[in-house]
Amino acid sequence: MPLVLTAKDAQALSDQAGALAEHLAGEAPEAVDVGHTLAVGRARFDHRAVIIGRENGQFVDSLAALARKSGAPGPVTGSCRAGHTPVTGFLFTGQGSQRPGMGARLYAEHPVFAEAFDEVADALGEHLERPLGEVMFAGPDTPEAELLNETAWSQPALFALEVALFRCAEDAGLRPDHLLGHSVGEIAAAHVAGVLDLPDACRLVAARGRLMGRLPERGAMLAVRAGEDEARAVLTAHGGLVDVAAVNGPASVVISGAEDAVREAAKAFADAGVSTRRLTVSHAFHSPLMEPMRQEFAAIVRDLSFHPARIPLVSTVTGDVVRDAAMSDPAYWVDQVRSTVRFADALRAADREGVELWWEIGPDAVLSGMLPDVLPQAAPPVPAQRRDRPEPEALLTAFAHAYVRGAPVRWERLFAHREPRRVELPTYAFQRGHYWLGAARRTAALPEPAAAFWDAVGSMDADRFAEEFGATGGDPAESAALRAALPVLARWRERALATVGDGGAGRTAGPAVEEPEAGPQESGPEDLRALSGDALEAAVTELVQAEMALALGHPEGRTFDMEQEFMDLGFTSLAAVEMRNRLVARTGLELPVSLVFDFLTPAELAEHLRSRLT
Repeated sequence: MPLVLTAKDAQALSDQAGALAEHLAGEAPEAVDVGHTLAVGRARFDHRAVIIGRENGQFVDSLAALARKSGAPGPVTGSCRAGHTPVTGFLFTGQGSQRPGMGARLYAEHPVFAEAFDEVADALGEHLERPLGEVMFAGPDTPEAELLNETAWSQPALFALEVALFRCAEDAGLRPDHLLGHSVGEIAAAHVAGVLDLPDACRLVAARGRLMGRLPERGAMLAVRAGEDEARAVLTAHGGLVDVAAVNGPASVVISGAEDAVREAAKAFADAGVSTRRLTVSHAFHSPLMEPMRQEFAAIVRDLSFHPARIPLVSTVTGDVVRDAAMSDPAYWVDQVRSTVRFADALRAADREGVELWWEIGPDAVLSGMLPDVLPQAAPPVPAQRRDRPEPEALLTAFAHAYVRGAPVRWERLFAHREPRRVELPTYAFQRGHYWLGAARRTAALPEPAAAFWDAVGSMDADRFAEEFGATGGDPAESAALRAALPVLARWRERALATVGDGGAGRTAGPAVEEPEAGPQESGPEDLRALSGDALEAAVTELVQAEMALALGHPEGRTFDMEQEFMDLGFTSLAAVEMRNRLVARTGLELPVSLVFDFLTPAELAEHLRSRLT
């Protein structure tokens, strides 16, 4: 569950965390009641932190770290512009991201997910040989779990998971401004946008998976670290037997086609010094080998009903915003099974539309790892799920990252099924000062009833304000008067908080504001460049170790074998990007997004950093 804190400035946020940590360390109320009270009983300011946990002991440790400003893993922190909601784009993951048991924990613990999944699974039922949940939720190394890697099952399963995750986001208040799907993920995007109703979307995705699955299991797919033009120049020698299946980045494509042709192309790339990686797939998707299914698929698609999109879509077939009824044309979906997935172009198109917050919907952080290569200046994308994290915590963490950037998350919805109660908690940590030389400094707090009143004012929720502070008998006249007074009270409250928060800036004689106590500071580029020899080598090794622990979600102090390859240590593409971003901030160096591919082991990376800092 989440604990949500906000404040007018960073110091007040730190102070609130400290006060709450101290409160919870004693005889504290139930964690669910604490989370609920913070979600519904506090005003929301621009400096934000969210802590995810299950019991008070976890929360105390994370709150203490936030109070110390230690940078330890746990709290999700950030700040946003007052009154600004970021333009949001949702990314829907494609095939290959599926994993055994995906969605099982969410189904057990998240009622909105369970209800949405059941609705989709019921609609898919007539098109599948057995209930979808039996395959999706099966444990690893079981016959049912093995089915999930078959195209006839993986595509409907991904569709069901992604639609259910979208409904969770929608229920929590996240509203996308643009939708973008990679390959089969585009069907989920089209459905939630309103292009296809649920029965027709299920018919489409089930037929697509079934017909692809019937094709002979031959062909191959190869990830290539090259641009599209360079790749196509190599493929011209293979007579149309292999094609570019996806353009995922400026130097990241996937080729797909006949086994021998792909093998020969791989040799040509290797001879040119271009790195490649064979993908584990059952079929050569988005290649000439898909042609035999198109006629039967077209007959099915022509019987579906299409509608105008309610949410703007970005096509990965054209690589541009859909400005007409293109996705309502059956031919679009027939061509889509064969066409190149123009993911990089679609990202750039959405970026031109002003998308500021990217949220990936799927079972793992696949597209989130690709995005920084295409849009290096974009804020880090947020995956709703990560295969290396527990599902409920991953979803809450994704909501947290969206919230600290200004997205309007309805945290109260996440407590609705738990029947929580409101409890007394420490009030806002006002940054108080004194006016008289030598006067004792105080940290007085408002009584709880007064704090609750002003928190309700700050929420600007007229219904809640009238309900909580109206007449006992529900007098309509008094309720109307309270609603009318709310904007005036809110403006007064904002002025008062601004006066206290800025230490009385603008006064002729301002108060002596107490300086915040300095917490532990991370070393910066200047500190590292001041070192040399063994001291620099030790500092860089310690830095790489610490950043690996953060990226992989391990506790502080965890150490790793510096000679073990990053992939063997459990790094995903997103974890690699997160580590790279922090290393850029800590060292001041420009580092490639493909860091863990360019330097296979931590030792190689540390040596590269040391040489650049010398």
